[in-house]
Amino acid sequence: MLEKFPFMIDMPVDNDNMLLKVEPVTAYYLDYKKVFGYRDMVSY
Repeated sequence: MLEKFPFMIDMPVDNDNMLLKVEPVTAYYLDYKKVFGYRDMVSY
């Protein structure tokens, strides 16, 4: 993890600091070129 985020070395040690990885499962793609409010659901 430190190889990807080297700035974490300088962060103070604190139990309140966390690094989270978010992996979306479903999202909506908005396309206003088609019509106002048009959306497609995308699953990953």
